[in-house]
Amino acid sequence: MTEVLYEKEIVFREFRGYLKKPRYFSGVTTLGTGEVILILNMQELTNIKESAEALPIDEARITVKPEVKKNVILIAEDSMITAELERNILINAGYEVDVATDGIEAMEKLHSKKYDLLVTDIDMPRMDGFELTLKVRADKRLKDTPVIIVTYKEKIEDKRQGIEVGADAYILKKEFDQSSLLNTIKRLIVE
Repeated sequence: MTEVLYEKEIVFREFRGYLKKPRYFSGVTTLGTGEVILILNMQELTNIKESAEALPIDEARITVKPEVKKNVILIAEDSMITAELERNILINAGYEVDVATDGIEAMEKLHSKKYDLLVTDIDMPRMDGFELTLKVRADKRLKDTPVIIVTYKEKIEDKRQGIEVGADAYILKKEFDQSSLLNTIKRLIVE
């Protein structure tokens, strides 16, 4: 049974620009606390529920799947909205995700926990994505961690610098979509 706990007026923002609209979300809002909240697409969720109810269930084929280890990904991104969108895309794809707001925080997290992949922006305060990638490659423990740069910087020199510092992939935000990010991650992470 569904019940409404409370109502609240918000400013609704549709997904536009560099990220394609995620299937189960219709937009985003920011609370007074600065927290970014994704808004569910209720029509899409209702359609999925109805199509799932229409499927016959063969109880003999229902089995309990053993707990599978999730790959852990660190996102280094100073834009809260971009970080939250990337985080939700990855969580929905089955990954465990942590977020750092700059390169220094990302290095601290990389030293405190084992990550299977790093997704980083270039323009961040305190330590940018190029320097972060360079430090990851210079660190004996982290040097084999795959790094994907996701950025607005589209100049050939920027892309060349990204590859020179050791990035495994360079994705432009203006060409970004969920499938390109997820396909790149699947290619780089050895499951």
